[in-house]
Order: sequence, then structure tokens, then C-alpha cells
Amino acid sequence: MKFLPSTATLALYLILSLCFCSSAQAKTWDELIVQGEREYRARNLPQALTTFEAALVEAQKEPVDKQKLTRTLNDLGVVEDELGQYDKAIKYQQRVLTLISDKPDSAAYATALNNLANVFKDQHKYDQAEPLYKQVIGIYEKSTGPDSEFIAMANHNIASLYAEMGNNKDAATHFKLALQAAEKSLGPDNDHVIDTLSKLARIEDKLQNRDEAKVLFKRYLQHVQTLIGLKNDSPDRIQKLKEMVADLKKEGQTGNAELIEKALSYDESSK
Repeated sequence: MKFLPSTATLALYLILSLCFCSSAQAKTWDELIVQGEREYRARNLPQALTTFEAALVEAQKEPVDKQKLTRTLNDLGVVEDELGQYDKAIKYQQRVLTLISDKPDSAAYATALNNLANVFKDQHKYDQAEPLYKQVIGIYEKSTGPDSEFIAMANHNIASLYAEMGNNKDAATHFKLALQAAEKSLGPDNDHVIDTLSKLARIEDKLQNRDEAKVLFKRYLQHVQTLIGLKNDSPDRIQKLKEMVADLKKEGQTGNAELIEKALSYDESSK
């Protein structure tokens, strides 16, 4: 997970941030940064990059507002990472860390470290990413508390790292911590909570912890049913879910289809 910090504090990860459309001819830094983040959410990465580069020009004008410059550099780093321009992404995040080096225990510093770790993870440089993620968790625990959305994000990231490494035991530990924090800070039905829950379910399944996996998959399946208005006592519940799986496969959404199939395999009524 990557996130773009807000102006006054740090926003939650990017997907949860809210922004409003600016005018078509954005000129000021504020207009450009909102436009760029909107373009990022729309997955228009090349245009977002162009907009953030324009925002950087504005942010570097005298007198320099360090907070605006920090946010712009972070945004650029996130986009360059997703575009596969890893060297550029690293340079942007390192500039952020230099700018706020006087606040190494702040949430802002942890955010930059997190995004730098993401770049290393995306390059499969796990030995470089892991210690950074651990440092991020330590900073967030002190600066935002043990059950904040930031702790949820940080534990989710290091859990994903361990999962990619095949270290399912440590992945499960951190997904549990991420789920606990996310439920308290975001609520049980938040999309990030459901995403974390589903990933933990798959890890528990791989570890052959069937009792734990069953509880998690049952909760995930209930979430899916709620989304499509399907009640537990519906006589055609299983058939409807199987049809949903087939439709998802046709649409190329194999990941979601396989997840529902796995959840159904733990549902005794589907036997």
C-alpha cells in the first residue's frame, strides 16, 4: 500500500483519501496537487506524473513551503514507483527523508520510509525492504498509537512482504495485527479490512490452520453475500455464488473468483 500525505497531517492510504475535482486549468499548487491525486486514483499514471511535476515547479518557488514540497515529492515517488521508474522513485523518497530528517519519529517520516520500502519490495529487494517496514511500524506505534490506520497499513505491508517471500508464519502474524488495527480504526466492513481478512484467510489455509481459515472465509463470504443482497437462508445461495464465480472468471477476475471458490470450499452447505 502506498499513500500520499495530506497537507496538515498525513492522510490515510491513498485509496481512502477524499478529494474534489479542480478546475480544468489548474494553476496553483493546491489545484495541481488535488488534480494529480485525482488522476492517480483514476489510474491515469502518466497524466498524474505530469501534473505532479507541474506541482513540483510551484512547490519549489520561493519562499519554499517545506510541507508542500514534501507532499509533492512523495506523490512523485509513489507514481514513479508504480510506473517502474524505481531509481527516480528512490531519489524522490530520499529527498523527502532529507527534508524532514529533523523529525525522525514523526508519522511523516514513517510515511516516506514506508514508500521507500515499497520501492524495494516492488523490485524484490526484500532484504532492503524488511528493516524499513519494521522501522515504520516502530515509529507509527509511538506517533499514532497501536490501533491506528497507519499501524494497519504498516503491518499489512510487511505481511505482504513475508507472503511474497514464502514466510507464511510471519505473514499471518502481521496480517492479524493489521486486521486488529484496521477493524478498530476503520470499522469491520471497510474495504481494507475485508482485503486484509481475505489475505489472512488464504495464509491460514496455506498453513493448514483450517479452523482459523474457516472463520475468516465465512466472514468473507458473508461480506460478498451482503454486496449482492444474498441472505444466508436463501435456498439458492450456493448456486448464486457459484454463478458469480463463473461470471467473474469470464470477466477475467480470476483472483476474486478463486477467493470465493476457496471460501465456498469451507462452507459445509456447499458440499
